[in-house]
Amino acid sequence: MSDFFYVWLRMVLMQDYPEQFGPRFVPQTLEAISNPFRNPGMVEDGDDAGKQSNADAFYLRMMTDCWAETCRVLRPGGILAFTFHHDKDETWTLVLRSLFDAGFYLEATYPVVSDESKGENAAFGSQKIEYDVIHVCRKRLEDPKPVSWPKMRQWVKSELSRLRPLLESYKSRGLSNADIRVILRGKALEFYSRHYGKVLISAPGGEEAVLSIREALMGINQLLDESSGQPGERPPSIVQPVVYQYLRLFGVKAAYSRDEVSKLLRGTAVQQRDFDRAGGAGGPWIVEEDKVVSRVAIYDRFQKMRLRSRRELKTELDQAHFLIGAAMPVREGDTGVNIEKELERDSFLVRPGVEALLDWYSKTPAGPEEPETPRAAGLALALLRAAFEAKRARMRQEQPMLWEEWEAASLAVA
Repeated sequence: MSDFFYVWLRMVLMQDYPEQFGPRFVPQTLEAISNPFRNPGMVEDGDDAGKQSNADAFYLRMMTDCWAETCRVLRPGGILAFTFHHDKDETWTLVLRSLFDAGFYLEATYPVVSDESKGENAAFGSQKIEYDVIHVCRKRLEDPKPVSWPKMRQWVKSELSRLRPLLESYKSRGLSNADIRVILRGKALEFYSRHYGKVLISAPGGEEAVLSIREALMGINQLLDESSGQPGERPPSIVQPVVYQYLRLFGVKAAYSRDEVSKLLRGTAVQQRDFDRAGGAGGPWIVEEDKVVSRVAIYDRFQKMRLRSRRELKTELDQAHFLIGAAMPVREGDTGVNIEKELERDSFLVRPGVEALLDWYSKTPAGPEEPETPRAAGLALALLRAAFEAKRARMRQEQPMLWEEWEAASLAVA
């Protein structure tokens, strides 16, 4: 972006300011950017176990230096406020980490509509991001004190319970559920940032380890989920993270604006495009039109999956949608399948989370576009459990010794 404006300014200013506008382009050696072509390779990550790209490590180092200089010149009671505009959680995590390492803590975060998203033909990444987040920060004036994550979790949970009703009272003025989630996540991060580097969790062997920003974000999002709705309304925890986030958003509500989806997924390590990629044989889980993201109907996905090999149903959500769609009334011009025969197929290997998903769908109110979903899920669940019991019975009969050993091991674990 600096090059984009610089070349035009240079044409009229280089004669009057030759030192500043002598080079053809902006000096980029110390530019704070994650560029894998300029900094290739992988390095050890000091914050989390494993490796990170050398480009990210360079970006982290440069951003930390920038914030450190800001911290040096800022008055003790001063405020640092900046906006952050990116579609990847990994980059947001790097910004927070550099900020905390430089001596700042987070006071609050506020979502605002991005200028780049205004208009139909907006450029520069606006097709991916609808909003900015304003980060309000202060200097840390004393060393952080050690605190256990369970204790901090209770503080955060209490504060979220206090703030949520207050924020929800502003819905009539345009504050959406997604905006509320962004603000509450910022409040939780404020607690974490005040004790950054000293938030401790139990590690194997009875030792204590420091909770990383990535782990803190996962824990905070779990707290936000726990503080919204009743336990029975939340998706089952056994499913894959991408499935859990899909159900959290689209399990009950059929559509959101793209802006809301981006806000609701912030900090979860899941992005909207993951819902497109995970679809497999049934196609994408969602469809976007005119900046509105909608879930694809289960019956429509089923009609695609029934024409494909059952081995291509790789996710638990695809398998659950297939069984639910098969249990729905057959519509005119379509062909149904026999669920009992499908479950007998050797190619249909049911994933562990499918039973929990069917149980959740059977108890969750459906939208007007597919009102038959709960009943169909309940029927599919009954047939799945009957098939499991039939397989157990055959195993008892065909391999009694192996069955007794397996049953004894299961009881011992329980």
